Amino acid sequence: MRLLRPYWDNTDPRKINNPGWPPVYSEQGPGIAGHVYYLAPGSNTLVRVTTMAGWQANNLFPNGIVGTPDGKKLYVNNWTGDNSGKIVAFDINHDGTLSNMRTLVNNLTGGDGMSMDERGNIYVSHSDGVTGFDPQGNRILNIPLGGSGSNNVFAGHNNKLLFITGPTDRVTSVMMKVKGVERF
Repeated sequence: MRLLRPYWDNTDPRKINNPGWPPVYSEQGPGIAGHVYYLAPGSNTLVRVTTMAGWQANNLFPNGIVGTPDGKKLYVNNWTGDNSGKIVAFDINHDGTLSNMRTLVNNLTGGDGMSMDERGNIYVSHSDGVTGFDPQGNRILNIPLGGSGSNNVFAGHNNKLLFITGPTDRVTSVMMKVKGVERF
């Protein structure tokens, strides 16, 4: 076993990194689990919103998440160890629950951080860099990094600079023709 975070308390099971698949610990429950939660404004209680049929919590790990600025759609990147990850789309109900789960992109190699532009295109960091998908799930762009991308976010003047972290030792920036929807 390899220690992932040696500065954590020795009783914390997250301190140990299992180099194989599947992971041996989840903060979301006993065994392997992967869910998405909602925290309502002013509340202190998390509500699990991935409770619908078809959500396979035992082999999916939500790793990237982005919502539309109007609060109507949520996209979740589900990472798996065998590179058969996917992006799942949901409708967001008025009470914060999710409905109408559908697969937007299948067989995503890895999958990590996500961002969105003003046209509703989704950018996902993964083992091949960053790939952009339109709201229908069609691939529209690929930014190869020579290794895994771990996150991406729009920032800079006019919010048109896409910052990408990864592989492990660098930050890349790409000037885009579209604005990101993030607000800082």
